[in-house]
Amino acid sequence: VVGFTARAVGDHRGALLMQLPALTTGYVLDDHIQHERIRAALDHTRPPLEAYPPTLWDVFVFVPDDASSRQELIDHGVLSWATDPGLSFQFFRPLSALTHLIDNIISDTPEWAHLHSTIWLGLLFVVLLAHYRRIQGSVFLVGLALFIYALDDARSPTAAWIANRNALVAAVFGVLALVAHDRARREGWRWGHALGPLAYLAALLAGGDRRARLPRGARARARPRCPALTRGRARPLCRRDARLGRPL
Repeated sequence: VVGFTARAVGDHRGALLMQLPALTTGYVLDDHIQHERIRAALDHTRPPLEAYPPTLWDVFVFVPDDASSRQELIDHGVLSWATDPGLSFQFFRPLSALTHLIDNIISDTPEWAHLHSTIWLGLLFVVLLAHYRRIQGSVFLVGLALFIYALDDARSPTAAWIANRNALVAAVFGVLALVAHDRARREGWRWGHALGPLAYLAALLAGGDRRARLPRGARARARPRCPALTRGRARPLCRRDARLGRPL
């Protein structure tokens, strides 16, 4: 069992090695937008699109809440011609934005940015190992859980897409919040009562949502309508349709 666990813990290093090919993939999708906006702010130049002005912190605004900006994105093919005029995607992630700023200060190459994301993936494996050890007494299950998580193919796109680094940063601080909270509750660790909420706040600042809204009509259409539920006489069919979000 100890030998299996040692191999399983070592497999997270193997998972990191499997990410190394991502160092040569360059920028994709939103990576280009974020890189151009940060470089424009650092070099005091203008980015190609007026809808994406230079910024150091607001790099997670992908669809501004401005009609002229949305129209410019449609005209240049960033958004489809069928995009609803009320669509807006603006995320508040200053901590993750700081990591992208560090990328551009240290090196203006995608290779460093990918390596930076891989480092966050390694940190996530470390804090997960600490969390698993606290909640599960079985050495075998701890190793098995980390083995499955580290080698799951869902890790690759998260770490290989630079713009999606916010998920890794938020996960690291989110798990740290759990570890601090658990230690404070079980062992009376006083610092945990402060570090737990602070780590959770950091997770929100890394992967939080400022405003990602659909037009009002779309929200109304997506809301399940089940009159029987409001009257407290929900039939099984009605409950099933409401759970699936299907209007009657």
